[in-house]
Amino acid sequence: MLFKKHLLHKVLDGSKVQTRRCASKMRYRVGSIQPIKAMYYEKAQGYVQIKRRFEQRLADMTEEEAKAEGYENLEAFRKEWPQITKHPIDLKETVTAYEIQKTEKPEQQSKER
Repeated sequence: MLFKKHLLHKVLDGSKVQTRRCASKMRYRVGSIQPIKAMYYEKAQGYVQIKRRFEQRLADMTEEEAKAEGYENLEAFRKEWPQITKHPIDLKETVTAYEIQKTEKPEQQSKER
């Protein structure tokens, strides 16, 4: 799962526990563990487990969800969305939202169980 560098740090420190993705063919399954990094070719910086997946219009996003995204408020999230997605914000756009939780590398988990 790719994140902008400043957002990757927020995932790693636990202050970002949700992420939104534009409509795409890439869908992460609930329960799956995904490597997180800033660039495709980089080594994973950590891992997250997908806890929940849901569809949502950007207009329906709440202040609490913006904070879960790692932003101070909804206005800050909406201001940065165009830099993240490389297209203007359309509040009518439906995106896929994921609730994520930082976790250990999958091999480490299986050895402990």
